[in-house]
Amino acid sequence: MLKTIKPLLAFGLLSLSAISADATAAERPTFQVTCDPRPDILPYHLYYSHTEYRRVYNRPRYHAGWIAHKISATSQEAMVWCENLQAGNYDEKHMPPMYKRYFAPKPWEVLQTGPRPDFPKPKAELLRQPTASSSRRQTTDDANGSVDANSPATESSPIDLGE
Repeated sequence: MLKTIKPLLAFGLLSLSAISADATAAERPTFQVTCDPRPDILPYHLYYSHTEYRRVYNRPRYHAGWIAHKISATSQEAMVWCENLQAGNYDEKHMPPMYKRYFAPKPWEVLQTGPRPDFPKPKAELLRQPTASSSRRQTTDDANGSVDANSPATESSPIDLGE
């Protein structure tokens, strides 16, 4: 009997913890909690003192670039590795970083297109086209001499106000 109760208790505890975790996740955030839930344990100078190779030399490490080239030669990492390999930046240690320079003009400087033309907007009355069903309804109403109750009253339409 103890063997059957242990798994049920374990399952009950796991489901209870899952339910309680979901309940706290749905609470609305408030600005009353001012303490940081994850305080910095390590001092700043310990975990920011090391600068990554990629940031210093503007290129991937040799072996990482070689692996990226073997996996997918058209990936950005592999192409940058190939450019630096051909430039000889892996021949000696601590070669300076290589930055590309582009001397061609920018596309918006070459194309003299100018701003978009400002066309006048058509009036709203010209945009409204009568549909076939509304024109049929209008001709039948005109033949009977009655006016549609949904249409706005105009001076040309005869309306009997009962006065």
